[in-house]
Amino acid sequence: MPSALPLTGPLSALYLGGGDGAARATGCSVPVTPWRDGTSEMRLDVVYAPLTLTVLMGCASGPIAGRLTEPGKPSKVVTLNYQSSVFGGSGKLWALLPDGQRYSGKYVLTPYAPDHHMVSTLEGDRGGTMTCRFKLNEPGVGPDKGGTGKCEVSQGGVIEATF
Repeated sequence: MPSALPLTGPLSALYLGGGDGAARATGCSVPVTPWRDGTSEMRLDVVYAPLTLTVLMGCASGPIAGRLTEPGKPSKVVTLNYQSSVFGGSGKLWALLPDGQRYSGKYVLTPYAPDHHMVSTLEGDRGGTMTCRFKLNEPGVGPDKGGTGKCEVSQGGVIEATF
């Protein structure tokens, strides 16, 4: 009967198999349904290796440099940060403004909208809100390919960003 070779290295904990249905690397008991050829060996490395790579590559993150302009004050440099979701189409956006208020929320990609490709409403830890709209260089990809944007702060002030 053909059998699967055990894995070594970082994916070894993902290999399940054995006639008794036990996870060899972890010691966990996992029921194993026999394959059509009569073996009960499962080669999950074939599934998990590409899935792991997709997950790691799908979580893009980075800074978005901007400049905060408030009425009657000199402009200040601010940085927004983003982290895309595993499956794309959305992610997290957050910023710390010079006054110490932290804003955070989710963004959503809207690649077919004519005037913006990414929108977000962030909630401040002191009750404020920030509404952001971005025009992306590659609308279906997300912010990691750059773009321009504008965020309006509810207490007054605008962040202009180019990234």
